[in-house]
Amino acid sequence: MFAYAANNPVRYIDPDGREVDKYGRKLIKGVDINLNPKNKESPYERAASHLHTENTFVVAGHGNRNGIYEYFDIDPNSTSHEGKGVRISPKELAKRIKGHPRFSSDKTVILYSCNVGKKSKNKDSDPTDCYAQQLADELGEGAKVMAPDGYITVGYGNSSNKIERDDKTPGSMKLYLGRVKDE
Repeated sequence: MFAYAANNPVRYIDPDGREVDKYGRKLIKGVDINLNPKNKESPYERAASHLHTENTFVVAGHGNRNGIYEYFDIDPNSTSHEGKGVRISPKELAKRIKGHPRFSSDKTVILYSCNVGKKSKNKDSDPTDCYAQQLADELGEGAKVMAPDGYITVGYGNSSNKIERDDKTPGSMKLYLGRVKDE
């Protein structure tokens, strides 16, 4: 009878049926931390309209295997942001995430940032060479961070995201768990 409000009209006020997903989980509009540049060709607006569940904390921005970048002083009429980003260390990003009012340690942090979940091709490399793993470690033991191992295109609203590796094969979101830090 109350399917439009996830069968719980007391908890959810959802007159058009679009504020919860098909499993009844409340949806949040927009990412929690949006580091994308605000210019004409930016994914800033796509990230701002993206829907995610209330048990996730989402960070969006340009990135690579080395990290996520924040952009300052971008011309809003520009179509480029090349060379203007400042890398955010995993420690700094963890500090921002922990200080955000929507964050709690039981939430999964999702990074919508290209290649930040990509590990080195060298099989003997240190597993912490992945930015997403470094962030999970900074967030603390048991923290959950999901990140793409390829290039990601964030969809609008609840349209799907696309992840693709360098060789154009489909990529995926990988889960990294925070480990105990050596003191």
